[in-house]
Amino acid sequence: MTELNATSLPLAHITDVLSDHNTSSAFLNNDEFHYFFIGLLFLIGGFILLIVAIVGFVGNVVVIWFLIFIIKRTPITTYILNLAVADFSTLLSLVIVIALLFLGKMLFGVFIYVFISTSSASVYLLTAISAERCLSIVFPIWYRCHRLNHQSVVVCSLIWAIICVLCVIRVLCYTTYIVNLLLCIVSVLICIPTVLICTVVLFLKVYCSLYRCKRGKFYTVLLIALLCFLVFGAPLNIVLCLVDHDYNFGDTMLPICILLCAVNSSVNPLIYFLCGRKKFRHSKEAFKLVLQRAFSDKDDCRRNLNQPAT
Repeated sequence: MTELNATSLPLAHITDVLSDHNTSSAFLNNDEFHYFFIGLLFLIGGFILLIVAIVGFVGNVVVIWFLIFIIKRTPITTYILNLAVADFSTLLSLVIVIALLFLGKMLFGVFIYVFISTSSASVYLLTAISAERCLSIVFPIWYRCHRLNHQSVVVCSLIWAIICVLCVIRVLCYTTYIVNLLLCIVSVLICIPTVLICTVVLFLKVYCSLYRCKRGKFYTVLLIALLCFLVFGAPLNIVLCLVDHDYNFGDTMLPICILLCAVNSSVNPLIYFLCGRKKFRHSKEAFKLVLQRAFSDKDDCRRNLNQPAT
């Protein structure tokens, strides 16, 4: 992934293009038009991103509040809580990046690293959730026998520890090629294929199996979240790996992929609400019940089995 700073992004050139245009010719040449167009794309995308981020802020804060103070902690809600924190941090760092980009401040690069790190945390957490749920369906007996008592807590702690270490290395070290290469390998070559495989397996086992039984809402929530990640979240990880080889490609695609990433970090609370609420019920329903229903993985065939502790 390329090193990004406030002066290298196209938005920093838009004022230069306009000032040069006023003092020289009456028409923009190809290079000037390219920078002007990309800068304008960043400008419009920045305002749209702020609107998306505000919606995502509210949704993720509500989910975090309920999961910390109201809803009983389970292995699933532990993952969802950490995912909501990662999504909230991604949106917050992205808004700070946009603000510093317009102001031209020096801390721009630091928050770019924070944004990339928190968005990577979201990818890793979603990969862990999908892989664990996939194992619980494909190999249910093996999964119950080998699952650790506090597996979700351990996995989330390891992910955050790795992310924090990589973020500190990126901020403090001038040469981060190894870190960039490592993030590319993990995100693009491991996480995205794993999510894709788990999405297909979960869909086939939950909805297409001849011997399927009715399962909890969480599998629907997870499938929709995985599909949203593949559509909105995965492109940014791929583009950040390709931008080193073709910066003009990054100029064109980065604004779009960053906006899609913001959508991906904002959409999960909406998924929880839509999947957790009961259909055709017009009366108001407590949001706690909606979330509890959305995060339930109990199925009618195994409701007597004890769920492992967090």
